[in-house]
Amino acid sequence: MMKNRQNINWDLAARVYSGEASQKEVNDFEKWLEKTDHKAEWIKISESLNKVDHALLSDRVDVNQAWDNVRNKTIGQNKAGIRMLYVGYVAAAACIIVAIMLFLNPFQKNVVDDSLVLAQSENLIEQIDLNDGSVIDLNRNSSIEYPKSFASGSRLVSLKGEAFFDIAADKTRPFVVNTNQIQIKVVGTSFNVKAFPDANLNEVNVSSGIVEVSSLSNPNNKVVLNAGDKAVFNAEDHSLVKKQVSSNNFMAWKTKEFEFKRDKLTQAIALIEEVYDVTIEIPVGFDVEDNVISSTFDKYTIEHIIIVLNGLYGVDFQYQEN
Repeated sequence: MMKNRQNINWDLAARVYSGEASQKEVNDFEKWLEKTDHKAEWIKISESLNKVDHALLSDRVDVNQAWDNVRNKTIGQNKAGIRMLYVGYVAAAACIIVAIMLFLNPFQKNVVDDSLVLAQSENLIEQIDLNDGSVIDLNRNSSIEYPKSFASGSRLVSLKGEAFFDIAADKTRPFVVNTNQIQIKVVGTSFNVKAFPDANLNEVNVSSGIVEVSSLSNPNNKVVLNAGDKAVFNAEDHSLVKKQVSSNNFMAWKTKEFEFKRDKLTQAIALIEEVYDVTIEIPVGFDVEDNVISSTFDKYTIEHIIIVLNGLYGVDFQYQEN
């Protein structure tokens, strides 16, 4: 189910806050506020808005940049909705995005000690630039620990969750990623690691270069992967299996690109739910287990995908944000 703080239509909130909303929109927003928890939530956010209002009126905040952040990061926004917005409430929208970041606190970087940094992402995908030139895209609900500056002998990071690594080549210092169950070692390459602490399966998909994956409990249990390969580690039986990647759907959380070729509809829906952080409601009487899907989605909104699914199967799928 959707958390209350994600129930707000930020597009509408920006218009109401800036005074640009129509009477009908104001009425709609007031109806939303009728619920006690919604009203309390909006009061908290309004307090944050008041705290940052003065900053928007000074040179310290680049309103255009803030508006770019609104377009890129506001929860629940879609491209069509953004195009409908206009300059009249740019400042208010920029103010709201600052307040959202204060209120939701989606990304934290904490100094563990003098040399280590712990980066944690909650609601948003975040990019981390390391001092060796490597770049990490950290998925939602994930964390990574890394040194402020890599030592001369190696480059070691620890991951909980999912991340895509684009590693700068350095033959003198291998790049090593540790999860709870496996270790990934590379020199210079790009690959995706999915290793949530409570999951039975850890998965490594290689986009470029050569990657060595081994079990932490048994370093001799290892596989070497090339571009187009993946490794799956099962925490229950400690098996480590090398396979070929059948599609680039493992990157969908980052790219919003899907390609289904007679895939089971249940698996496709599960992936869409994971990528968009939603729950898709199956229509009563629709046997999702007996259906397959062949379709391509390229950076579409979740609303568009639901419309396509409804058209393909002649039913009425619904979704809720988590």
